[in-house]
Amino acid sequence: MKIGICTCYDNHNYGSMLQAYATYVKFVELGYDCEFLCYRKKLNTIQKIKWLPRLLNKYLMKEKFRLIEKKIQLKKHPDIKMKDAIRQRAFDRFLENFLKDKVSAPYIGFEALRAGSKNYDVVVAGGDQLWIPAGLPTNFFNLMFADEKVKRVSYSTSFGVTEVPFYQKRRTIEYLNRIEMLGVREKSGAELIERLTGRKAVVVLDPTLLLNKEEWAQAIPVKPVLENDYIFCYFLGANSEHRKVAEELSRKTGIPLYDMPHIDEFVPYDLQFNAEHLYDIDSEQFVNLIRYAKYICTDSFHCTVFSILHHKQFLAFDRYSDPLMMSRNSRIANLCDITGLSSRRYTGDVLEQMKKPIDYDRVDERLEKEKAISVAYIREALGKND
Repeated sequence: MKIGICTCYDNHNYGSMLQAYATYVKFVELGYDCEFLCYRKKLNTIQKIKWLPRLLNKYLMKEKFRLIEKKIQLKKHPDIKMKDAIRQRAFDRFLENFLKDKVSAPYIGFEALRAGSKNYDVVVAGGDQLWIPAGLPTNFFNLMFADEKVKRVSYSTSFGVTEVPFYQKRRTIEYLNRIEMLGVREKSGAELIERLTGRKAVVVLDPTLLLNKEEWAQAIPVKPVLENDYIFCYFLGANSEHRKVAEELSRKTGIPLYDMPHIDEFVPYDLQFNAEHLYDIDSEQFVNLIRYAKYICTDSFHCTVFSILHHKQFLAFDRYSDPLMMSRNSRIANLCDITGLSSRRYTGDVLEQMKKPIDYDRVDERLEKEKAISVAYIREALGKND
């Protein structure tokens, strides 16, 4: 049985790369022959015209403006621009070392992709926010390219919004009804699917949570990146108050801060943030920074995941305050709820809250129960191995 995985394996994003890698590792562990689908769009003039309405999508435009603003700011700070280029090469290093040999030959253009789907028994859409409204026209992550004889499955996919735009509802219902087994990562996604289609989706774990601490040690070598104790700060959002809280923790503990600035956007406060800035960090080193940290402050879902898996003392912060993006805060909230760690969401007293002991035996028990549900879903969705 051949499985084709549709996910963002080559995005320059630590979470995207690690969830893709975890998906592959788990599927292989369960006995499936699989690979990532490499799709390269090739648009003709008519298709380009059809894509023009995307420019009216507020979610897409917000993302485009954020990227443009980052480029503008990096031009004003050539030293940071150079360091950011080093980070991009680090992402490519992980892709080369851990993922490249797991990728299909490229399917160039939609017709090649459609024909290539016949090479698989099952195609799986798996990954965070693959069904965001802005991505609908690609017909890739919604599996609309797949031949009718190919089984279509989603695993731990999400919408990134609580409601789809009214003008996309018909097409969203269409692709959801073509997917035979629906596995999503959040309760809000399952509720949205039920409202749209009347179907029940299964809520499953993020792929990174399918591997425990020991399994991750086999998947990614354990080796320190830094010497001595440190506080690891991984903030994707621009909230300066969160950084000030981390600085307060550093002052009160005497432990230095290390961070990875300007990941998703240029953050002016990071120019004065009292931390050692790290740039030449690939996804392997990202996991190891978490493994060896004394304390962790983050607004990132996947940094929170690896903090929990490696039994760290951590605090999670809300990344978004924009009403358009608030629903994305729910990822960390849901994770903390599932693991019984809602007390690790920052509330005010950083030192007291950070040092409060965590009963990781109980956390692991809860995760194992959730993992059993997710693995059972995978086996049912993908079917028996031949």
